[in-house]
Amino acid sequence: MMRCLVLVLLLLQPMQWASAREHDFNSVLSESLHEFPEELRDAAKAGKRVVVYFEQDNCPICRRMVQTNFSQKDIVDALKRDFVVIPVDVWGARDTTWVDGKSRPEKVLAAHLGVRFTPVLFFLDERGGLVLRANGYMPPHEFRAALAFVAGRMEKNTSFAEYAAAQPHPVAAKTLAMQPFFDAAADTRPRGKPTAILFETPECIECDRMHQEGFSDADVMKQVPGLRWVRLALHGTELVTAPDGSATTAAALAGRMRVTTSPSLVFVEAGGQEAFRLEGYPRAWHFASALEYVASGEWRSEPQFMKYLQMRADRHRAEGRDVRPFGLAPPR
Repeated sequence: MMRCLVLVLLLLQPMQWASAREHDFNSVLSESLHEFPEELRDAAKAGKRVVVYFEQDNCPICRRMVQTNFSQKDIVDALKRDFVVIPVDVWGARDTTWVDGKSRPEKVLAAHLGVRFTPVLFFLDERGGLVLRANGYMPPHEFRAALAFVAGRMEKNTSFAEYAAAQPHPVAAKTLAMQPFFDAAADTRPRGKPTAILFETPECIECDRMHQEGFSDADVMKQVPGLRWVRLALHGTELVTAPDGSATTAAALAGRMRVTTSPSLVFVEAGGQEAFRLEGYPRAWHFASALEYVASGEWRSEPQFMKYLQMRADRHRAEGRDVRPFGLAPPR
């Protein structure tokens, strides 16, 4: 049924999008009833693992993944050989049964699992445990590493970060980039405005892209003054002051906040309450939206960030701005 739906959507999209979803990618998608416990059992019998692919219509980052990653034969072959790929529409109303046995519509499941952008991929083990979560676009070399890591059951021996670091990858900056608005004091307590705690690592392609693209974007920089910025090394041993005032290290604070990837942004309000977080760098418009979402306090009245994105897109449309390049379709 899902494959038929995908084919119908192809006929309704411009030719550029139709050519992106070629038959090789369609053949990767499972004709699933979204009964995940059953899917896990069937996949395990075949020696495969389940990948849950969260997507939405008119998503340029999904399109980029299809056009770049899923147009490469070795990636398609690996997906067919080692995985069962189940698409989930983050705005969809079809019923699903998740690994916890509970029934939820697709959009409720996406919200329950904290899916805030698309695409997002959940790589599951045979019992439904999360082996790896891939947020946003992954370049082909990183995506190949993810497939090999999960298919090879490498999580039993190492972390994905360590595994990926050992694989060939493009050259990235070996030191952490600086920005003039970063607070020199490693004190993450909010002082009159929320604190944006940015965790980074050296040799991080996405970190470099955030600095080069995100922090040079006018919309992003308009939101920057509404936050206190503290940048920490994800695995750093330097002493920092936690949001609750306690003394700790950057690495320990990352562990306490359950931050495992870079770049990650954790936004903290007065009293040490986490308001929101971003894992990975999405793209400049979404990045600016997240900063405004927290700095303006809108997260208190609208807990669903994806709805806030639609509201912001509507506002920009009313101002005469074209938001289609950002993947924001009119509300359903």
